[in-house]
Amino acid sequence: MVFANVKYFEDVLPSNLFHNSLERLAQINKTYTNKTNWYSYILRDANSETEGLINYLIDLIDPKKNLFEGVEWWLRIKPIDDKKPFHFDKDEYLYKEERRVSHPVFASVFYFNEYGGETVVVDQILDPISLKLSPEFPTHQIKIKPKGNSFFVFPGELYHGVLSSDIPQTERNKLRVTLLVNWWKNKPSRENFLEYS
Repeated sequence: MVFANVKYFEDVLPSNLFHNSLERLAQINKTYTNKTNWYSYILRDANSETEGLINYLIDLIDPKKNLFEGVEWWLRIKPIDDKKPFHFDKDEYLYKEERRVSHPVFASVFYFNEYGGETVVVDQILDPISLKLSPEFPTHQIKIKPKGNSFFVFPGELYHGVLSSDIPQTERNKLRVTLLVNWWKNKPSRENFLEYS
């Protein structure tokens, strides 16, 4: 089955932890927003509210706690009608400098609210030899609507993006708030991860 490793969880965090996370998010330092950060899965030395949340998510992804060296994470806080072009999550520096492809084992999205467009994942990968989409056109897709306190996980090599959202004029001041987490077997090639927009 093409999406055998796709998982979706609702009501992930206990209610009090989720509401505390929302309150902390309102005060969060912009250092953590739209910029990637590395968290050592082995050390489990959480030094932010977000990394504490990631510790909670680890049990959903890796209950035996032996699959990953760490996670790459970033918060994405964007206008409700913003979209994210289709792309692959990969070791950006390795690709840029050596044209080699390395993906996380899993990519994932934790949704803080219900605003914004659907996340769409299709059954295309980046061919490591030709560096082109394979297959050329998708044959399957899965769409997930944002919902507060839900968590979407999919294989890290799949092509994915965020659709724009049709919204009423009265809601245009809302923000789509997500935590993106890439789960790596081995740490990517550089510590200074490229910024994501």
